[in-house]
Amino acid sequence: MLRAPLKEIIEGAIKPHPQELKLTEGKKVFEIRPNVNWDKGRAVAKLRQWLGLEKRPFVIYVGDDRTDEDAFRALKDQALTIHVGRSADTAARYRLKNVADVWRFLRTLQAVLACIDLAPRIT
Repeated sequence: MLRAPLKEIIEGAIKPHPQELKLTEGKKVFEIRPNVNWDKGRAVAKLRQWLGLEKRPFVIYVGDDRTDEDAFRALKDQALTIHVGRSADTAARYRLKNVADVWRFLRTLQAVLACIDLAPRIT
């Protein structure tokens, strides 16, 4: 309802700055970003590098937005990627229907890790 007029306002605001700014859309967000070659996929790759996790076998990325798709693609075959939502159009390997399912997954993971004494506390 207000999405189209809001998008028009944002586009008008950044139009004078095409070299500096770009608009990226998510499900319920408009992101005004620097106009550089950067996204969540590049960010997660850089974080993994900084944290020394490139070779670690168990990285989990959970996301519910179109802006998470870059990360799902970047982590393909390197992590457990989970899209939250009903859409089948995703680069994530797995899907959960909703946030309640995410919590159920995390609690189950915590229980499994507790069996081998590796579980962080999830509240």
